[in-house]
Amino acid sequence: MCDDEPQAIKEYEDRIRKLGEKHGFELSVRSFQNADQLFFYMEDSKNIVDIIFLDINMPGIDGIQAAAKLRKDGYGGEIVFLTKQSDKAIKGYDVRAYHFIVKSDESDPSFERIFISLADHIQNKTTEYITFQGVGESRNIAIRDIAYFSVFRRIITVHYGNNESFEFYSSMEKVESVMLEYGFLRVQRSYLVNTDYIRDFTAESVTMNDGAVITLSRKNSRQIREIINKKRLSK
Repeated sequence: MCDDEPQAIKEYEDRIRKLGEKHGFELSVRSFQNADQLFFYMEDSKNIVDIIFLDINMPGIDGIQAAAKLRKDGYGGEIVFLTKQSDKAIKGYDVRAYHFIVKSDESDPSFERIFISLADHIQNKTTEYITFQGVGESRNIAIRDIAYFSVFRRIITVHYGNNESFEFYSSMEKVESVMLEYGFLRVQRSYLVNTDYIRDFTAESVTMNDGAVITLSRKNSRQIREIINKKRLSK
């Protein structure tokens, strides 16, 4: 979120985290006190940020101007404006704002309703599926449930869900070209992994949540570890 008032940041950070715990949403919150700080962070993070809470009445670049720049730079996530004046809300329709919240006391139940609606909206929007065609069978799998792909003699195995797997014929190059935009990382010739499912990593290997230990490519080991570290820090 972005707000020039430290007290407002603390209040809404606490409210968001409490609602996340209450309703079982996994989330992380980053806060900024002016638009320039937000712009700097978003340069490398616009594709992983789901929601931005923006105070409209900030000195310098205000919330409406900040939202316009974010949209111009390609941010496609949701924007929610925070304002003390409800008459400012109408201006936000030009930047495709999801909602407007008039700053009020913590007992106001409308924030929770908006938060739940927004979380459901994002979950529905981001749940994409991909269909894999095996021998005599196809499998439709949610992309967010896929942990990693492995290959042996042109047989690709997709590992997903609760230790489930499915085999199909393809090449890792083809799979990588499709999954790259979803944040999957080629850690070595035979493995393509979802970094969200990495439990631990060293200079030589990554350990997945299911316990699989995958050796890193020697040639690209340092670069791979830097990418993993960057993604973890952005959460």
